[in-house]
Formats: sequence, structure tokens, C-alpha cells
Amino acid sequence: MNDERVALVEFVKTVPRTLAKYAEVVSKNPGVFCDEKLLPCSKTVMKAALKVGWELAKTDEQRAWIREGWSLLSTFQPGVGDKPLGKTRPESTLDEFVAHNDLTRLTRAALEEMEENHVEFSAYLDRVSDPAQRR
Repeated sequence: MNDERVALVEFVKTVPRTLAKYAEVVSKNPGVFCDEKLLPCSKTVMKAALKVGWELAKTDEQRAWIREGWSLLSTFQPGVGDKPLGKTRPESTLDEFVAHNDLTRLTRAALEEMEENHVEFSAYLDRVSDPAQRR
């Protein structure tokens, strides 16, 4: 087996654990923006893990979770910090103003990323559903 294939096999073995960790982070932080540092790995690696997860999924329910997990990647943004943003009530007017500006910036970034992710995942699904396009 060549080194590339060995690395791929090893990566595939890590996918269930990576997705379980991701599910845990998502379930602990519903409906908020989190720092991307909370992800079990980089977004690029998460996308690869989700794609492998799609291939390994045995049920429609598992695939639905993969689709949702892909979409939720956009709620993990750089620079959010240790505390997720979106559900806590600011303590003062200044805090409220700063939080509103942060949420506006994060919402814009997340929506842009969500659209890019949607296009990428749709292209992936088209490719894997058409045997002629599979690699």
C-alpha cells in the first residue's frame, strides 16, 4: 500500500470519532456562533470527515445529520472567543451595542460561508450520486 492510501485509510478510521466530537460540540451550543477553535479539527478536515461520513452512512437519518452538520459549520467562525455569541443577554447598553455589531458581522460571514458550503456540498452530492463522476 502506498503512503497516500495508508493515510486515507487512517483518516477514514478517525471519522466516526471526529463526527461524534463535532456532534457533541453542536449539541452543547445550539443556535449560537462559536469560535472555530471548538471544532475537533479544521473546517477543511471537518468537510472531508463529513463527506466520508456521508459515504459510510447507512440510513437516511444519518445522512440528514451529515447534511445538517455541513450546514452548521458556518456557525463556527474565527475570533468569536471563549463564549459563544447569540443567546446571552448583554449586561449594559455598551455591551449590547458591541454584541449587536459582533452578531451582525458573524451573521454576514456565516451566511456567506453557508452559501459557499451549500454549493460545495450540492456539487459533492451530484458527483457521488452519478457513478460516472465518482473518483
